[in-house]
Amino acid sequence: MKERLAPRGIDVTTVNLRNVRPSKQLQGQIDKKIQQEQATERAVEAARTAKAEAERKRIEAEGTARANKILERSLSDKVLYNQCLDAYREAAKSHPVYAVPCGSGSGGTPVIVDGTKN
Repeated sequence: MKERLAPRGIDVTTVNLRNVRPSKQLQGQIDKKIQQEQATERAVEAARTAKAEAERKRIEAEGTARANKILERSLSDKVLYNQCLDAYREAAKSHPVYAVPCGSGSGGTPVIVDGTKN
């Protein structure tokens, strides 16, 4: 444009373009590209979220496993038996129950029977 108007003594320094609209076909292609980029971003974010969730679950499982190992080392049969008896006592406070010893010997596990049911 500048070259065409210069011989006539017109010096063009800037040109303001307003209300320029692409053709329907070009606008459709622009919209399609934007949608593809957004879909790609959503997929990347979904993958990132899934990876973070998997890492969180792995860390949680490791913590649970460590806690179980600590409990396993600290719990003896006698401790477990005493905890079982304490649980029976607590249950008996709120409901009329009685325990029937089961198993062989003195270490048999009692079975709790609800006295309110026939």
